[in-house]
Amino acid sequence: MAFVAIGVVLLLLFSLARRGTPRKYKMLGGAALAAIVFIPLSLATLEDRFRGESFIFEETQREAFERSAKAMASDHLLGVGANGYVMVSNLQGYASRAGVAWNAGNRAAPVHNAYLLARAETGWLGQLTFMALLIVPMVAGIRYAMQERKSALGGIALGSSVAIIALLIHNNFEYAWF
Repeated sequence: MAFVAIGVVLLLLFSLARRGTPRKYKMLGGAALAAIVFIPLSLATLEDRFRGESFIFEETQREAFERSAKAMASDHLLGVGANGYVMVSNLQGYASRAGVAWNAGNRAAPVHNAYLLARAETGWLGQLTFMALLIVPMVAGIRYAMQERKSALGGIALGSSVAIIALLIHNNFEYAWF
């Protein structure tokens, strides 16, 4: 939810920098009012969702996944092969040594960081290629949007670029980068 909010705010700010209109300022005011209403509701929903559940266990498992991926990437400089993380993590003992809990949900899932997953499976070159796959279109979209301030296509490019920015941030916490 935070990434969506960050994306909306960034899109509004970039859009206003691109070309401010009275309609966009009205949208900004509406977004501020919506935030005043929905932020407390969202926090209450999250409080209800996680009541009685441990955040600590989940975070220690994320750290264990990251230790496993880093060790794997260190041992296999060219990676273990695309879609090979789970198998290698389990069969070569990386999950056990990193402290990943032994249950089907954890042992059948890759690390929750798309960048570490790319590095473990395809090496540094794969991670850099993965990042370029996202960064190059984002930069090109922002550049086009700022050059074509009056074009509707510039607005579409800007929206797509901001979505990629949110995705770049989200990739640090999830491997499902789509």
